[in-house]
Amino acid sequence: MWFFSSFAALLVYSTLYRLLPRKRVYDYIIIHGAGLMPDGTPTPLLRGRVDKGVALWEKQGKTGVFVASGGQGSDEVVSEAESMRRYLTESRHVPADAVLMEDRSTTTMENLRFSKEIMDARGGVQSVPGRRGLAYRCALVTSDYHVFRASEYAHHIGLKADGVRQPYAWLLLAHGVHPGVHSRYQGAFVAVLCARPAGH
Repeated sequence: MWFFSSFAALLVYSTLYRLLPRKRVYDYIIIHGAGLMPDGTPTPLLRGRVDKGVALWEKQGKTGVFVASGGQGSDEVVSEAESMRRYLTESRHVPADAVLMEDRSTTTMENLRFSKEIMDARGGVQSVPGRRGLAYRCALVTSDYHVFRASEYAHHIGLKADGVRQPYAWLLLAHGVHPGVHSRYQGAFVAVLCARPAGH
């Protein structure tokens, strides 16, 4: 009973979190990896996340730096970070110097930890006019079922970030794939539960 009550609470909270209005300008836009096609190009799911990040970047006047975050799986010809970099620069015409790569991660927590290391190493360098000298702000671009989990992990490691969602069900239905939304939320819920007692 506790499990189902907690899961229902997560669904409600995730929905409310996604609906919170935010009018912020971000110094960094972290895009979480989501698998590659056999030829090394982004899957529809990953491409949707990148496009969402680009929409945010354009909305804030094409300022801010992307952090393409994702390592290389055993069945992938390039890292997810490299695939995203190519898509951003070649297909979406984002300047190369506006894209950083984090290509070591294999989990959501590593996405965030390693991305934070990159941003911290830049010494809080800002690319957004009017924000120089201030602590950096970042956005986490991921699928809607994953945004709460990513935001929870970010809070745990002391990373100030807002989750930005890419609608998951709509994206897959547009490509004729059954989304399995509930199973994705359940997976995210279990991951959050497992992470808390382990202290990750």
